[in-house]
Amino acid sequence: MELITTGKDAAPAVLLLPGDGRTPEDVLGALKPMSKKYRLLLPVFGPGEGMEALEEALQRQCAGRLWGAYGLGSGADMLLELIARGRVRVRSWVTEGPVSPPEDPVARDHGKGWSWIRAKDKAAAQSLAALREKYADVNSLTMKKLPKKKSTLEHCPKFASGRMEKSFGTAVSVSRSTVIDMPVDELWAKLRDRHLRSEIARLRSRLPVEMDDGEHRLILEGAGDSMELWSHMIRLEPGEEGATVCTDQILMRPVGKKGLTVSAVKLYLLCAQLSRALEARLDRR
Repeated sequence: MELITTGKDAAPAVLLLPGDGRTPEDVLGALKPMSKKYRLLLPVFGPGEGMEALEEALQRQCAGRLWGAYGLGSGADMLLELIARGRVRVRSWVTEGPVSPPEDPVARDHGKGWSWIRAKDKAAAQSLAALREKYADVNSLTMKKLPKKKSTLEHCPKFASGRMEKSFGTAVSVSRSTVIDMPVDELWAKLRDRHLRSEIARLRSRLPVEMDDGEHRLILEGAGDSMELWSHMIRLEPGEEGATVCTDQILMRPVGKKGLTVSAVKLYLLCAQLSRALEARLDRR
């Protein structure tokens, strides 16, 4: 699978699933203003590729965590399936037009959703009701002046990008990965039972919103006087020769001088990963 990206690498990731019949150039051109605040991800599926290929690509590109996502037509149904499966965490999402919510149980943490529907579109209104039965936090936006057989991308791209930015909000992303010489299950057990508990105790105001033993992923979230949002994900993946790749990613909305905060967070991640690597080395002796 090819995952076309545009925007700054450090910006929060937003997935675009525009459905069939639209070229990547048209979609990225219509939403170009968003590339100033987000890293836009547009998948191009190869023969026989489906949801698993998309999940794997998102794990590689953004550590399986999306700040936002937009789905149109068949892309909206794919987005809902992606959210329901739970391997990729989507913080905020937008679907446009009628959708078919998945029949399978929905992941516990399915983010905040928006449903864009055209006025007098009965199919979209019915699907919105079905959507709200499965997803607890779904808002709706009715577009009264949108022509039939036209999407917001085609009719009013500036409106589409502006509304998505309002729905998703803004943040700063900082990430770092390191390789630790310890099997992934063994390291996860140590982090989960010892290091993470002490870290939660130190942070106090930041509580775990997700702990996934199958994906070896933990997310802490909170806020403070200098930070409107702090979302820290720690994820472990099997590496080469029995080692583990440990990835920390922080999404934050700082108050005040952003540059100083980003520098401090980069130093914090460096120290945290060095501490884990040293602890693992001592335990292996």
